[in-house]
Amino acid sequence: MTVSYGSALAALTGPSATTQWQDEQLDVPPRDMRSIPALKAWLADSRCPAARDPSTWSAIKENWISFSAATCVRPTAVLAPNRKRVRWASGADRESDGEASMRFRYDRRERLCIQGAIWRLCDSQEALLERWPEKIRLGMNRVVEPGCENPVASLMDNFGKQRRFNSIWTAMICFLVYCNAEEGALQVMGLHLSEDLEEDLDEIVIALLHDGYPVPGRDGLSDATEQEVSRFINNILTDKDATPETNPLLWWTIILVRSSLDMGPDNFISSGRFQSNILPMDLDIQQRIEGIVHFAKVFLLDFAICTWEPAAASQQLEVRSELNVVDNTWIGEYGGERPNRGPDNRACTSPAWKSISAHLNRTLKQYMGPSSRTPMGQIVSLRNALLAQASAYR
Repeated sequence: MTVSYGSALAALTGPSATTQWQDEQLDVPPRDMRSIPALKAWLADSRCPAARDPSTWSAIKENWISFSAATCVRPTAVLAPNRKRVRWASGADRESDGEASMRFRYDRRERLCIQGAIWRLCDSQEALLERWPEKIRLGMNRVVEPGCENPVASLMDNFGKQRRFNSIWTAMICFLVYCNAEEGALQVMGLHLSEDLEEDLDEIVIALLHDGYPVPGRDGLSDATEQEVSRFINNILTDKDATPETNPLLWWTIILVRSSLDMGPDNFISSGRFQSNILPMDLDIQQRIEGIVHFAKVFLLDFAICTWEPAAASQQLEVRSELNVVDNTWIGEYGGERPNRGPDNRACTSPAWKSISAHLNRTLKQYMGPSSRTPMGQIVSLRNALLAQASAYR
């Protein structure tokens, strides 16, 4: 008996569907009603198919269902038909049940392993953030939000929030890798990647094979995958010619914003329940934007370290030595409770610290400054507009 599309979808999205998030609250609205004007204005300014074209939006929602259905614990070919460029077919036009099962095992393994690699990458870079002087971290926040009084801090002491913020990035990259393997899927959703970015996605898949598909929780076994994921993230963050139709991060943010405004029954990006959903439904659009902004700072801090050219090798040694003095032993596999270290009195007045601080601030201003038209500049502008709108109602 052939199962209809509607019946298959109902089976994966009904009340009995278990999501990836055990403590997920499904009654959180996808957006605050007061944020709607700012969201609509930002979306209108995007002027791209993903933001305004009905057929493109339908393709995005359909492909999201396909991705979610292919990578859940009970996959079904009714929702996720085989559109792979490379097929494991026996020669017949119709995919056999065995071939479909093999495809789904591969898709789910790929998603889980990429997810684990991104977790490890984020954890290692957030652990590094913990070592930086408060003065430097305050400057990082002030580049994005002038007048901010709080330094940027890692989420290593809030594991649930950390993994939820991670999910915004893991969902984007896993969705891109899945759709990049399907014939024309990205293009029909309004995303036209450069050859370099397409190659970056292919390299992530190759790195998974090199690393032996390490699952989440297995530390130290996904070096190549983490490196390729980091390269891809840096490339989309520093994309100088970015448009919503060519930059995955800008395109993905547009999808998140549009889905927060779409109350349709087929929108499982921002509402509803889906078996093994990679995105938690208890983050509204403002929190999702915060997740993007937070980890963009974390990634660009690492990028700035790698691109810093000190006047002398001794300056690099000085900075690294002082960072390594900070005790991070409280950080475990699932974060930990941050100790009360007291005031951070590191003045950062030596030539070495002045040099790295200036380079970091230039990097953040160039790629995250709200006045820039970079991907993160546009996303930060939306974030600040949402904050301003919320403040107006207090």
